[in-house]
Amino acid sequence: MNYFLAVSQSWQSALPLEREAQIFFQQFEREVQQAQEYSIEGQRILFFDESDRITYEKHGDVIRRQLNSEGHVVMCQFVKQVSFSPVNNQLFSIDITLEKDGQLFHTQRWIGLRAVKGE
Repeated sequence: MNYFLAVSQSWQSALPLEREAQIFFQQFEREVQQAQEYSIEGQRILFFDESDRITYEKHGDVIRRQLNSEGHVVMCQFVKQVSFSPVNNQLFSIDITLEKDGQLFHTQRWIGLRAVKGE
């Protein structure tokens, strides 16, 4: 096997993980835009709007979403590690590493809550 073919196969096998992360962030960022405030507790982030508390947390090898501490929906699979870090009261960062079949994908994003008039 030549070097180019080996690199190409390695890159292609990481694509499903990158796609998993992209889908997660699309849904996650949409939800963040509806939140009025957030709180971080370890590997868990909570969002608050007018009437609900929405939780995202690592649970086994997935990130799950809960609404008002009931049930759960899997939002991202193959999660090796996730961390949330506050930047200020409207901005936080999320650092996520996915792993499947020995392949790793890592990304970090800064995400902001919606802008509120008067702030």
